[in-house]
Amino acid sequence: DRLAMDFRVMTPIREQLDEAGREEYAKAADRLDEKRGAGVAVAGRRFRVARVEQLVRIGPDGPEGPRPSDFDPEPPVELHSKQLREQGLLDDDEDAAPVELDDDMKEMRRLMDKEEARRAARKREKEAKKGSQGAK
Repeated sequence: DRLAMDFRVMTPIREQLDEAGREEYAKAADRLDEKRGAGVAVAGRRFRVARVEQLVRIGPDGPEGPRPSDFDPEPPVELHSKQLREQGLLDDDEDAAPVELDDDMKEMRRLMDKEEARRAARKREKEAKKGSQGAK
């Protein structure tokens, strides 16, 4: 589902696709929806769905915290926010102002609304089909 949504919403914006490219990715998303496979080829590229699992060690005191040897490229959110405030790069009043969307974000919102409507219609179709089969 996530890869199909990416093909319909994110990829057209990220890759700045023309209508033909958008249609090609939409068809690939349709194939994913129909076959529910782990991979698909589109526009000369191969995409595969992979599962990533995270391991948490649990001891007598509960989950084990990060070890000093564990790599984390970003500081914790609160520390990062404090550093940005100290540098004058983060303004607490900034969150109160309305956000102006640029053209790409407006297009992404339009595509997301379209995708949500498509998914809702598909869900209604499945429920109607299921209801008609149960009535037999």
